Amino acid sequence: MRVFIYFVVFILFFTGCTEKETKRVYVKSVPIVLDNQIKITQQLVPTDLKSNIRYGSSISLNGDYLAVGAEYGDGWYQNSGSVYMYKNDGNGNYIEIDKLKGSGSYEWRFFGNSVSVSGDYVTVGAYLEGIATKTEYDENGTWLGTSQFGGAGRTYIFKNDGNDTYKEVAKLQPIAGDITAYGFFGSSVSMDGNYTLIGSEFGDGNISEDSVGSAFIFKNIFWPNGNDRFVQIAKLIANDPQRHSQFGRSVALEGNYAVVGAVRKDGNDIDTGAAYVFKNDGNDSYTQIAKLTGLGSKKEDYFGASVSISGNYIAVGAYGDDGAEVESGAVYVFKNDGNDNYVQVAKLTVEDASFKDWLGYSVSIKDSLIVAGAFYSDEGNLENNGAAYVFKNDGNDNYTQSAKLVGKNSKDSFGSSVSLSSNNIAVGSLLDDVSGSDSGGVYTASLSAGDGLYFLNYKPLWQVDEDKTADLFSINAISSNSPLTYSLLGVDNSVFSVDNDGKITFNSVPDFENPNDNNLDNNYLLSIILTDQTNTSYTFNQTITVNDKVKAVLNFEVNETIDRFSKDYIDIDGDYMVRVGDIYKKSLSGGYDKVFETGVGGGAVGISGDFVAISGLIDHSPEANGTVKIFKNDGNDNFIHTQTLFSDFVDDSLSFNFGRSLAIKGDYLAIESRSEGRLYIYKKDVNDNFIKIARIDPHYLYEGDRHPKKLSGAIDIAGDTIFAKGGNRWGTDVYIFKNDGNDNYPAIPDADIIPSVGAGYQFAHDLSADEDLLLISGASSSTAGFNQGVIYVYKKDINGTYIGSSTFASSTYLNGDNNPRVILEGDYAVVSAKGAAVNGVNFAGLVSLFKKQDNDTFAHMQVITAANIERYSFFGSFMGFDGVSLVIADKPSLGIKPTTYFYKLFE
Repeated sequence: MRVFIYFVVFILFFTGCTEKETKRVYVKSVPIVLDNQIKITQQLVPTDLKSNIRYGSSISLNGDYLAVGAEYGDGWYQNSGSVYMYKNDGNGNYIEIDKLKGSGSYEWRFFGNSVSVSGDYVTVGAYLEGIATKTEYDENGTWLGTSQFGGAGRTYIFKNDGNDTYKEVAKLQPIAGDITAYGFFGSSVSMDGNYTLIGSEFGDGNISEDSVGSAFIFKNIFWPNGNDRFVQIAKLIANDPQRHSQFGRSVALEGNYAVVGAVRKDGNDIDTGAAYVFKNDGNDSYTQIAKLTGLGSKKEDYFGASVSISGNYIAVGAYGDDGAEVESGAVYVFKNDGNDNYVQVAKLTVEDASFKDWLGYSVSIKDSLIVAGAFYSDEGNLENNGAAYVFKNDGNDNYTQSAKLVGKNSKDSFGSSVSLSSNNIAVGSLLDDVSGSDSGGVYTASLSAGDGLYFLNYKPLWQVDEDKTADLFSINAISSNSPLTYSLLGVDNSVFSVDNDGKITFNSVPDFENPNDNNLDNNYLLSIILTDQTNTSYTFNQTITVNDKVKAVLNFEVNETIDRFSKDYIDIDGDYMVRVGDIYKKSLSGGYDKVFETGVGGGAVGISGDFVAISGLIDHSPEANGTVKIFKNDGNDNFIHTQTLFSDFVDDSLSFNFGRSLAIKGDYLAIESRSEGRLYIYKKDVNDNFIKIARIDPHYLYEGDRHPKKLSGAIDIAGDTIFAKGGNRWGTDVYIFKNDGNDNYPAIPDADIIPSVGAGYQFAHDLSADEDLLLISGASSSTAGFNQGVIYVYKKDINGTYIGSSTFASSTYLNGDNNPRVILEGDYAVVSAKGAAVNGVNFAGLVSLFKKQDNDTFAHMQVITAANIERYSFFGSFMGFDGVSLVIADKPSLGIKPTTYFYKLFE
């Protein structure tokens, strides 16, 4: 009887692959000698895991330490990428000890796409990060000038301080002449001792812009004081370079040997792939000593997609190989004969292979074991759940399949990344839905654990919000002696309950201000006992920490005069805030310190990554037209003025309101010119200049129309889609301008429209878009003598159309504001009611915090008011929110100094 061990998985992608013929290729697969000692023992779930971060993008095991990359995770900036560090507690359980973030890594830079651990050091690739300068010459060698480009790639190195806290000690790029625009430096990394090997799969070889791919070796040569100093000592290029071969797609380093995969190298046919071996002569000079190709490799095998080295053995993945089925994949094993001649000793395929399994997409070798991922593998009725196979060398270079670890859900892509140490296996499940859609997942398997019971979603430290509903989690466990029974012990066990299905719940919703735990410190100690049918019990100890939802960490008085006409004078993004014309940086205390004065003020502001946009409503003489000025952070908190944007109608006195409202996100900038009723759309080019790509003009129904539909007021951006309020004296609507993929935007009549609802003349006072949701503020129709402020929720369907799904409002509004300000970031929305009465004080103002639920409704979390409630203070007039930090300012009567308050959101 054949026994398989099942578990969780995920999915991954590779661009540019074409499908082959579906003809069956019969090749003897590796025999199965199943080892029951290898099975999943732990599921690793970081405390801040959330949807769409691809946790498990990369994995590296070394000794007791494990690094897990999340290429879309939140670092210093949202979606900039992050790496989670774990340590083995000695009992086979990995405990989260730190989270790494790149000091210069901004949104979508893929920090954590590649990772490698060696001793106290961790190397992390961020292949779309970095600004570099390029010097250009014509065909005669005449200097044409220099230009800047982004996306060259960077690689970070962190060091353990001895207390399991990691500090960034290096940020690497190739030397100036070797930097390639979009070379993907850091797309693969491998570290061993003082040496680090970094792949740049689209880098230049010996000729500028040849894009053959390259790899670089850096060495830590240390400063005289003992501090780390990493310098480039070698640039590796194949002896037979080929454009777009993606030399550097995968790398592996051990001792004096470096292996580099070139997944699209043409051999017997197109994209057969190859792997190259280089050797250090002992003086840090590297020479190519071998080119590895699979015996019988064919078109689109993608040999070299993954590589790994251990001693004399090198394992190479070829996920497109037709070894057992079309694109089922294979792993090739090569052995050094002692004279640096490498001979293929095995080709590993599997008996249960099927079409497009992609075995070998990931591979890791350690001593006699090889683990290989097949993240497109199907199991039973599951589709693309993925698998990881373990192969064992009997000592005579005969390999047998000793285990198969399988994902339990379709489209999880279990096996997208793998890593092997002496005692453990780690497997990434890139598209796992552990904590929301495509959050990613990571699982470990012990090579020494015997039969028994395993608590798969166990983690010793849990953190929950104080508003957590009764259900905490359900135990996910396997045992060779099922079914299981569950019970609870521990000093705080009376706070919880567990049912027969293993569902653990709070007996009442936890309240941070009124804790129920034994020590009254919001840390609940719980022992979970699982008992199998042999009456063998296993105890898992957990600490469940209840967090406060919102906490004010700082408030200070603003001394400057506030522009009373500005709607949006505060904006924040990550560590930076812009308020009027001043730029602030987050301090260790949780507040913000001023780091730069732009000298511009009076209008709207926006910040995204390194770029700040500030409008001066009366700035362009002699016509007194408005402008928007762009500033860029040079990396040292000096914000350089790079552009001044004008209306197209600089001679028209109506254009003085250019910049009354603006929005900047990612590569796009939208600017409202209110007096014109026009919307200007800009896109950042490769030189980081914002170029106008569209202008949306008012819509006239007929010649001489005195009341055309104009764009005026609220605007926002989600991706490359622009949302804007518009209309005329008869009513206001919201227009959705979608990019056609070529940076063309429709005119008003052709745009999608969300018509006004409720008290229509107060519809779309503000709007905010994030991912697939759009929030629009307005006022509900009421017969009580006033219109209560309300937020309308719209969700994008599969056709890209926004459909109204729900509404929400604060119960505290009552006689409050019917023109609320709203900001949506991630799972949270903040809504201001600046005219609301608080504790009987009229026009004091308040801000409400809402949290998105699974059905895209919003639950009311908390009401935030000023420290000193005063009449006509209009608390909430201005807000900035980035999903973590919240800034709120009031707008009191003239003669009273305004106040700005800072809060941090604890999830």
